[in-house]
Amino acid sequence: MLGAYFSTDVAPVVGELVQIFIEIPEKVSGKQTAQFCFTARVIHVDRDRPAVGKVGIGVNFYSYQRVENSKQRRD
Repeated sequence: MLGAYFSTDVAPVVGELVQIFIEIPEKVSGKQTAQFCFTARVIHVDRDRPAVGKVGIGVNFYSYQRVENSKQRRD
């Protein structure tokens, strides 16, 4: 499985399913900018991040879908 690690303001529980919205710009992919929604399971929570108020979380991705409608996108 593939995953990611990032900082966030919210501290999810290990095992929790989360949705992660990612925009991939044209200059990275070489294609028109696209938005995706990934479903992932939290596998690690690191509460001692150096940035105040942030936690680090590691996730494993299970599935994704392209977000076609901009109303579905969260900012």
